[in-house]
Amino acid sequence: MTKEEAGKLLLLIHHFVPSYQPPKGAADSWREILGEISFNDAKKYLLDHFRESRFVPTPADIISRARAEFDPDKIVPLDPPDDMRGPMTC
Repeated sequence: MTKEEAGKLLLLIHHFVPSYQPPKGAADSWREILGEISFNDAKKYLLDHFRESRFVPTPADIISRARAEFDPDKIVPLDPPDDMRGPMTC
């Protein structure tokens, strides 16, 4: 996620809670904390938050939703590269 995308999330929060004014540097902080969560996923989790809560979300709320949605059983293992398969026997 970029700083600009994090800023878009903060603007979206402002649309739901007009009195919310993010402090200076908030976009950098949100970007750093949300880490590898994509903008589209973070936006989805933010909208989900506002469907269930009237309170201003924190990055922790977004991360909690991301963790709740994560299903390790859906991870598809990668095949190892050919040079790591060892000798091929027939």
